Amino acid sequence: MYFKLALNNVKKSFKDYTIYFLTLTFSVCIFYVFNAMESQKAMMIVSDTTEMMIKNLSTLIGYLSIFIAVVLGFLILYANKFLVRRRNKELGLYMLLGFEKVKISCILVLETFMIGLCSLVVGLGLGIFLSQGLSVFTAKLFGAQMAQFTFVFSKEGLYKSLGCFILIYAIVIFFNIGMISKWKLIDLLYADKKSEVPKVKSLWLSVILFVISVSCLAMAYVLIIDNGLMELDLYFYSAFVFAFIGTFLFFMSLSGFLLKVMQCYEKLYYREMNMFIFRQINSKINTTYVSMTLICLMLAVTIVTLSSGMAMNESMRSELEKLTPYDASLIWQRNVRTPEVRHIDIEAVLGTMDLNIEDYAKDAATYNMYETNIPYETFYTGQDLGKQSLYIKNIAQNKIHAIGLSDYNEALRLQGLKPITLKEDEYMLNCIYGELISILKTYLKQENTLTYEGKDYKAMGLLENTLYLQLTAEADIIMVLPDEAVNTSEKTMTGINFNYKSADMEAKLIADVEAKTEGEPQVEGIEIAGLTRKLVYDASVGLSATMTYLTVYVAIVFLLASAAILALQQLTESEDNKVRYKLLRKLGVDEKVIHRALFVQIAIYFMVPLFLAIIHGVVGIYVANTVIMMVGEVNVLGSIIFTAVVFVLIYGVYFVGTYLSSKNLIRNK
Repeated sequence: MYFKLALNNVKKSFKDYTIYFLTLTFSVCIFYVFNAMESQKAMMIVSDTTEMMIKNLSTLIGYLSIFIAVVLGFLILYANKFLVRRRNKELGLYMLLGFEKVKISCILVLETFMIGLCSLVVGLGLGIFLSQGLSVFTAKLFGAQMAQFTFVFSKEGLYKSLGCFILIYAIVIFFNIGMISKWKLIDLLYADKKSEVPKVKSLWLSVILFVISVSCLAMAYVLIIDNGLMELDLYFYSAFVFAFIGTFLFFMSLSGFLLKVMQCYEKLYYREMNMFIFRQINSKINTTYVSMTLICLMLAVTIVTLSSGMAMNESMRSELEKLTPYDASLIWQRNVRTPEVRHIDIEAVLGTMDLNIEDYAKDAATYNMYETNIPYETFYTGQDLGKQSLYIKNIAQNKIHAIGLSDYNEALRLQGLKPITLKEDEYMLNCIYGELISILKTYLKQENTLTYEGKDYKAMGLLENTLYLQLTAEADIIMVLPDEAVNTSEKTMTGINFNYKSADMEAKLIADVEAKTEGEPQVEGIEIAGLTRKLVYDASVGLSATMTYLTVYVAIVFLLASAAILALQQLTESEDNKVRYKLLRKLGVDEKVIHRALFVQIAIYFMVPLFLAIIHGVVGIYVANTVIMMVGEVNVLGSIIFTAVVFVLIYGVYFVGTYLSSKNLIRNK
């Protein structure tokens, strides 16, 4: 009996379950797709290093999925609360007919189970289908080749999805039973007669709170722009606190004067159904400003993580070729703990290691770097650093390095580039770090001379060449001088770059270096480091792929949660206001006009938190660009377009679904 009643209820109210069903289906689909990532390597030809990176990423996603499961759990509870509220009067009639609360609980559990089972099946089916296509995306991220296509099914992804789903539904069922036990018949029968009490009524108080909110947001923007993401200090955390307070007060105060402002524009306010629309929106924001704050912040996080995460990935990949002009680099640096050690070159170091570069290299070039007393702040003179990151300001006292013309040209020769020429009183600067490049270009337009070891040298331009392999673009400024200018200076670094005789030399070199550098260094006072092009590529690809996966995972879940909450709130509003729409019909308002008013109302309600989130996002992307500039050139246009497409697909689907469901709720029956 209960099963048949529950089944009939589901069939009868299926349209009312649309948003709930979509939310559950998307949740299961996303959860499966990302947790099935490790199994996708079955369609790829991967190296041992790439396989290890995929395994590590899968482990990280597993941990992140715990947080995602909590977010989805709260989302499903929120959606379930809407469904129960939607049927308060119906459940009250059950009690009036003599149904015990236990029996009503059984009916709700069965209905929830049916909807959940359908969404689980559809979500898993959709997830399995999408995971096949995601293999191509994964292969591209990790730079792997696709093998012959094979159907991939992830047992681990299935088990995690089922486990998460069962746990969440157990909590939902427990929540429903607890809620039913507190019900009173009169509350259920007259639930649609109750309305939420506005929290802020005073216009002047609302204006004051609005001014405070704008001030807090301005303070947050100033702090985060000035501090950037390089220093996690008090200013960094204060920026987020001010942003949260400002966002909260913005929505809390908005409803207090929004209606008053609209009433000042009488032509707009009294046009068609605008008066009704503005009052509806004002009433809803007045009672949901807490959730609107969270939605706005989640949308902002989605915008920043998607745009900046994808831009970081593209930037790292575009800079790889620039950062790896050689097959391998070995570098000696003076140990700061033993400053008395001078003039030790790399040949001496390699001699103690019994490592002959000629065994591995077909061509090599050695270079020396020299210390100077010229600080970075020399190039900051007369420039506005307000737009630069705090990191650039913090390295103002760092000293630039110098390199001889012959050594520099040897590095260029190994890269297949043309050599440069300098007269005895000329110099050039070399830098590959984005922010510093813009500073140096401005400096060179203003200044032509620089003093080194008591002699003035004229500037001949800026170079952007990599002198040794780097994982990311390092903030180094190198002064290229004639050889005779640096011969008497103190060395700070000696390095050797080389290209392999053959492809198999890489593994042999790494094995030999690891075998001959165990234990303490054999030359006191030096530190030696080495990189190969393959190691740089693997590290860069692994980092960029990890960031992309994690940001996309979190962003999509946050976007899904935000859109679903907005949809459920608007459906609740439509359910509560059926009597008002019925009254409009009695007053002679055309059905098309009512539907247009409903559409505008829902559109504005969806756009209000998105509007402020976009402002937050613009600031966040601007700040994130300072980090991306450490990696390479910033090009966020493609990632912004990708973010916009994702928003249109998910946010747009929920908006259309909300409008159609709301229209069904208020229709004249």
